[in-house]
Amino acid sequence: MKSKIGLWMVIALGLMAAGMGTTGRGPGEIPIPSKDFSATIVDRQNIATHVTQISFNGQATLQGARGEGSLIIPFDRIKTISFSEANTQKRRARITFKDAGESVDVVVDGQLKVYGKSRFGAFEITMKNIQRIDFTETP
Repeated sequence: MKSKIGLWMVIALGLMAAGMGTTGRGPGEIPIPSKDFSATIVDRQNIATHVTQISFNGQATLQGARGEGSLIIPFDRIKTISFSEANTQKRRARITFKDAGESVDVVVDGQLKVYGKSRFGAFEITMKNIQRIDFTETP
């Protein structure tokens, strides 16, 4: 009886360990957002990379702090995101909207991952290394 319990414990621990430490993506794979958006990402070295299927941690929204509150802005409203204050923890971002050219400033997590597909392959960069993101119309 004890050997059966021990065997089940080993199997259970093995299954739990197999599920740890994986993102569910293989090499070169990116999270696919629910809607396809295209953008040109300009990094702090002024290198521009055009991507499709852009996402922030797999989401097609930008979340940032505004004062004591939080804004969640869908990509379909955003024209440009410009960053200032290069800091590894927090980045000040100015979001310019497509409609009426209005803008709003928010603070975003500098460690946030940005993903996309470029013509060269999968693209990944953290917010702290981005200077600007220009969203383009997807046909």
